[in-house]
Amino acid sequence: MTGRERFLVMIALVGVGLGVVFVGYAFIYAPLEDAWTRRGVATAAYDKADAELKKVEKENGEILKLHPRLAQWNKLSLPPRNPALKKPGVSVEDQRQLHLSLLKTEYERYLTDVMRGSGLKAETVKVEEKPQASKVGAAPTPAKGTPPQYDRLSFKVTADGPQEAVYRALKDFQGTKMLHEVRSVTVSVPKSTGKDKPDPRNLHLDMSVEALVANGAEERPGIMPTLTFPTKILADPVRDYSVLGKRSLFTGLAEPIKPKEVVKVKPKDPDEDEPPPPKINERERLETLEFVKLTMLAYNPNRTRWEATLYDQAQGEGNEIRLDTRLFKSFTIYSDEKPILEGKVVWIDEEQLIFSAEGKHYRARVGEFLDTVWKAPLTASEVRKLGL
Repeated sequence: MTGRERFLVMIALVGVGLGVVFVGYAFIYAPLEDAWTRRGVATAAYDKADAELKKVEKENGEILKLHPRLAQWNKLSLPPRNPALKKPGVSVEDQRQLHLSLLKTEYERYLTDVMRGSGLKAETVKVEEKPQASKVGAAPTPAKGTPPQYDRLSFKVTADGPQEAVYRALKDFQGTKMLHEVRSVTVSVPKSTGKDKPDPRNLHLDMSVEALVANGAEERPGIMPTLTFPTKILADPVRDYSVLGKRSLFTGLAEPIKPKEVVKVKPKDPDEDEPPPPKINERERLETLEFVKLTMLAYNPNRTRWEATLYDQAQGEGNEIRLDTRLFKSFTIYSDEKPILEGKVVWIDEEQLIFSAEGKHYRARVGEFLDTVWKAPLTASEVRKLGL
């Protein structure tokens, strides 16, 4: 092989080597380097997104601790739409505004029923829509053409009544299966009128409440959801909130109940006749009952029972007798601190209150006075027909 041939072979080998290097860099190393770079960028983005997700999950967990109802928002939210309002020719926005108007009316009625049903004085209960002065908690501005994530219904509630009624109203509100909350609350002793001193046993409740209408939640006609599972609430169910009245900020600690003194009773002589119970003057009874009136029959959806109210016009305000078929079944009407009628509720519905007294059954309807009811006890056939 001549020198010229060796030179050409060397040049060819160098060319082949350079070609191999170029091919290796262009088709192997460069793509691998680009893949490694993109993998590094993707890993960094993933780590950042994962950190943000964990942060959001932590924040959501803290929110759920304060507002456990949010875990079931799609069921507990007030309905964003009513299927019955979907009509051809009516725009979606008009349907939405009409639905919100009806929701406000129904929620206002619910708040009124809770306050009155808890025992607060009915004439002092006032519920009115409250303009949202603060943007705290407002939904983010939605994209053009899309509805907001949620709407807020804000109301101001004021009422006066006994301490126990105030605590009961707050407990019943918190126990309602609905996505709402108390935004602010003030409990105080109302100012007295005239020369009367303020009574710390009666309080004034002033609170702001807010309910959410979440877009994407369950559609239904009414505000109350139908649930097949228990709801989570902030109030611990094992706590006895009735003791608030015994450890009141306004009246201090209640006096402990003194144990009854043991009184030695002389053994009864078996031959001695028992004194007959005192007879009730029928005329006095009718004179008392002619002022006692059945003023209300109402269904309480929160307690799933019918309730009734008797009002003694002779005694005046604050002498209403609340009745139902579970807790407040027995009642006694007095005349000069002497029992004039002792009755027991056996049935309540939208038309009547049935009670028993002295071995007979009586029916009272809204607006009737008990003297008229007492004069017309139910017959045996009427009692059988009612299944009593």
